[in-house]
Amino acid sequence: MRRPVVLVLLVLAMALPLVPAEAADWHVTDGRPADVDEYPSYTAVVLRRDTDFFLRCGGTLVGPRHVLTAAHCLTDLDEDATVDGFQLATMTGSSHLADDQRPLVDVASFTIHPYYDRRGNDIDNVHDLAMLELVAPVEAPVQLLAAAPESAGPGRPATVVGFGSTNPNGTGASAQLLEAFPPTVADADCAAAYPGEIDPDRMVCAGDPTSDEDEPGPDSCQGDSGGPLTDDATGEQIGIVSFGGDCGIATPGVYTQVSAYRSWIDGILAGGDGQEDPPNDPDAPPVQDVLRLVGEGPTTGQGLAELVMATWFDDQQALFGVVARGNVFADALGGSGLVGGQGPMAYTGADGALSAATLTRLARAVPAGAVVYVLGGEAAVPQSTVDQLTAGGWQPVRLAGPSRVQTAIEVARVAVDRYGNEQDGVVVPGEGTVLIASTEDWPDAVTAGSIAAAFGVPVLLTGSDVLHADVADYLATLHLVNPPLLVGGEAVLSATVADQLAAVTGQAPIRLAGPTRFETAAGVAEFTRFLYDLRGEEVVGVVATNLRRDDAWTHVLAAAVVTAREQAVFAPLEGDAGDSLPAAVAEAVCDLSGAALVVMGGTDVVADGAVSQLEQAVEAPCADGPERTSARRWQVVPTG
Repeated sequence: MRRPVVLVLLVLAMALPLVPAEAADWHVTDGRPADVDEYPSYTAVVLRRDTDFFLRCGGTLVGPRHVLTAAHCLTDLDEDATVDGFQLATMTGSSHLADDQRPLVDVASFTIHPYYDRRGNDIDNVHDLAMLELVAPVEAPVQLLAAAPESAGPGRPATVVGFGSTNPNGTGASAQLLEAFPPTVADADCAAAYPGEIDPDRMVCAGDPTSDEDEPGPDSCQGDSGGPLTDDATGEQIGIVSFGGDCGIATPGVYTQVSAYRSWIDGILAGGDGQEDPPNDPDAPPVQDVLRLVGEGPTTGQGLAELVMATWFDDQQALFGVVARGNVFADALGGSGLVGGQGPMAYTGADGALSAATLTRLARAVPAGAVVYVLGGEAAVPQSTVDQLTAGGWQPVRLAGPSRVQTAIEVARVAVDRYGNEQDGVVVPGEGTVLIASTEDWPDAVTAGSIAAAFGVPVLLTGSDVLHADVADYLATLHLVNPPLLVGGEAVLSATVADQLAAVTGQAPIRLAGPTRFETAAGVAEFTRFLYDLRGEEVVGVVATNLRRDDAWTHVLAAAVVTAREQAVFAPLEGDAGDSLPAAVAEAVCDLSGAALVVMGGTDVVADGAVSQLEQAVEAPCADGPERTSARRWQVVPTG
């Protein structure tokens, strides 16, 4: 069955009986009889008892004893692949379900993707894939699987096959294997068809959205779930039939995107249990788990922010959202201190609006009725964008001042309310300190975002020569238990700024700085490790992205949100293509063996070679021993 958007469990409990498929019926999915020789790895997944069997789903032979199918086909089965006296079985290489020449092979066990159905009702269809292990190998060719999401781009000719229903109501199965040719559909169009249901990073859509009851278009249907969507140009399987609306009418079919799960699939084929990605030998040395997030959209940074939003589970929904302009760093940097690991940050496009993809992901991350903070005045984020948020069901709250300095102060006030506390009637900000960054020098400034987001430390901005008067006035209202943090060397924030800061706060600031942006970022990474150590917590991840490109600030601030959520440190890479790991950064991430690596951006932003260098760096022991980062005592005290 192809899973509909609603009444999932009712449909799931039904196996489709076999009925003859007349030629007149084929028009519902705009298909035709398929030549099984063209689809030798297609597998019917059936329920068998004695000599009777019923169609359950479709699948694809991806190994001699493994079949790839949809998770929703299996959720009511027992661990031994049985239900109500029926045994799950498969039949490969047949164009007719009643073909006695193709014996059924029983399923020994199955593995459902571990994250399937853990995100709440509105995105139940995410991670809809599973693997069947057969009791005996099948002598048939295995299906090629797509490794790159580009093969699932919009408008590409594609083919879907199956024994599923040939009417839009999803009743009855076809005795004849059928094929249909739905072209892939753009993510934005699919998201519009299924508001709040589409994860473009894990799903691909195909069909003809202009079709209607009078002229149905090519589509999969009930009974086709788990079957393959293949790219006509490459022959690779790019999708697994998952869910949709009325078959062949108006809305496209939605498919689990195979390329997003290759490491999971390959891990099971290599003997893993499906709970790790990839599986590790417990007796082998630690293996780094590398996740690469590749953003798409008007800017790659905007796309990365969308991907970060997509990582919020529904049972861990964000408490609020943050929206900042996507073409200037300052407001978004202040927002990193507001995020504090509790909400996502979205960027506007070049026109100041939020894209359809951003709104879709924001809806999945932030529940309706929650506050979404809008950073900056109308010149930064227009009122029309606020109207978009209102129409989406959120409560937009604009935080703005006449300049980026005052806007940062307004954002800091809210951050302090969220993450600070009060001592003797005076407000103490998160971690008892503040970050001071430059209004203009983004390469140093944005690296502070990783500390701000991870620990809820507010970020204030000032010019390079003197401490801004409004910042001084605001600092006078705070009680800093710990010294303020200056991000950048004296060319970025002068000695005068440091002296004035000491006079206002009563504490000499700690300067996180080096001769280049990378040494400064390394200092930030070391200080981040120090703060985790101070809390008695371990760093469990390293987040890497480019710090050289002109648009790198979007990547870095998207990375800041990830560092907060993954209890990680930030590791910037050098070069326009991010092709080298600076020595200072390598030293700052030493002795983090086993830490998960998250790479922000495609290979044009972060080269594979640099990722390999980073893998080696985190495995290497620190030059000064395991206490290297703890040895640099910045005289910061815990704030509880």
